[in-house]
Amino acid sequence: MENNLSDSFQEIVLKRRSNRYYDQTVQVPDEVIQRSLERAILSPNSSNMQLW
Repeated sequence: MENNLSDSFQEIVLKRRSNRYYDQTVQVPDEVIQRSLERAILSPNSSNMQLW
């Protein structure tokens, strides 16, 4: 279990990226956007200054 958790964390850290350009022709399903926003709300932020 611990090894799986460690591997998962390592994968997340190694594959993290900041994107500056997006292909506007790609259709993203609403479910993916909703799930991503739900996860983003849980992420840490500067001085705990959530706008929601």
